[in-house]
Amino acid sequence: MREVGKIKGLALGDFHIQLGQGLTFWSGLAAGKTSNPMAIKRNPMGIRPYASLDENLFMRGAALAMNFNQLHILAFGSKKRIDANITSDSLSSDGDLTISSFQASGLHTTVAELQDKDALEENIAGAEIAYKNDFLTIGGISTVTYYRGEINRDLSMYSQFQFNNNINWVNGVHYSLIKRNINVFGEVSRSLSGGSAQLHGLLASLHPNLALSILYRDYDRDFQGNFSSAISENSTTINEEGLYAGLQFKINNNWEISSYFDQFKFPWMKYQVDKPNTTGIDGFLQLVYHPSKKLDIYGRIRHRNRPYNSLNNDMELNEVGIADQWNYRINFNVLITESLRLRSRIEYMTYERTGGQTENGLLIAQDVIYKPKESNLSFNARFALFDTDSYNSRIYSYENDVLYYFRIPAYYNQGARSYLTLRYQFKKGIDLWLRYGNWFYSNRTSIGSGNNQINGFSKSDVRAQLRFQF
Repeated sequence: MREVGKIKGLALGDFHIQLGQGLTFWSGLAAGKTSNPMAIKRNPMGIRPYASLDENLFMRGAALAMNFNQLHILAFGSKKRIDANITSDSLSSDGDLTISSFQASGLHTTVAELQDKDALEENIAGAEIAYKNDFLTIGGISTVTYYRGEINRDLSMYSQFQFNNNINWVNGVHYSLIKRNINVFGEVSRSLSGGSAQLHGLLASLHPNLALSILYRDYDRDFQGNFSSAISENSTTINEEGLYAGLQFKINNNWEISSYFDQFKFPWMKYQVDKPNTTGIDGFLQLVYHPSKKLDIYGRIRHRNRPYNSLNNDMELNEVGIADQWNYRINFNVLITESLRLRSRIEYMTYERTGGQTENGLLIAQDVIYKPKESNLSFNARFALFDTDSYNSRIYSYENDVLYYFRIPAYYNQGARSYLTLRYQFKKGIDLWLRYGNWFYSNRTSIGSGNNQINGFSKSDVRAQLRFQF
């Protein structure tokens, strides 16, 4: 429920909470670095409806947001069970379960996965108080997370500072100041561990056709934000310092250039990097051509240089080298009719890691999107060919799926990928989604590993979803 008197939002049941710049608390999907260099600032919705197939990363309980003129108050509480790995000695001294790791796959297909299902009780409470006017927003956030069990994760040397307790308290302050064509924003957070994290950014319109973005970030190795989801090179907001700068230039009505350069440092060791104080870069350049409303073409180059353990030594602590990666893409988007759109893509990449050989990857994909206004039936389809030397030279590509299912799989090895996603609307408020996908490999006799391994060179996946809207 939204906008009833002083009540800005009310949620009972499942929901997401998105606050500040995502450093202190942000549940649900959050974009990192994208092809739009001006999209580095988060625009939090506060309370957001839960609309995903994920079974762990959401809130279940109640949330309330209220406005008192320029003072905004939000409070929420959540209690639910999540998947977690139970140790063989599963009971702690006080009778609670002992947990060795959190599970987020959502799969419950094996005996072990079924044992992990809903194994741990998670309790979360939080609040935000913010002052907002036309040009200034400043707010404070406080959240506490409690797990009913003993957390005893088997942490390695690089991950020893990560969360390994059953309680966490994270506090933060965020701000946003707009003055004419300049927007300055940021957030500072601190967790119960004593670790802190901060980010500060700037968006500036230098000219009607030219925009600039800058983002500085500094995340301690012992910052423990269970629901932190800010921009970073890592998958989590820890152990990183970086400076990002982006430009967007509209040459004329037909041509546009976007670019960014991100330089970062990892003060402590990380996964597959057995050395502190390593650095890397991420550079991006894209040229877009819009000759008409029915056609747009873009070419893109991305260069990433990141630290990795060298492949040519047998020491207990590996020597650290670099992984150098280049991606080249050209994409065509053509509107054939009001109902039919074709999207074609060719992407080539090279990957070279210290101590290894240069690897290559190629992806050629053709999408067909059919969405007629006068019909209840619409569909998305793809046929793609791919050829990569290994998993290192994999190429990621977004796939359209059933509603609320977000998927960007990795294409690697040699073969073909095809899928068809259908949507049929029976009437207003009732629709059916069906999806069939197939992987065909020309260089494999088995697919997957462990319990997921199947013999053969082809794998199919099927999904169905029926939605009722009230």
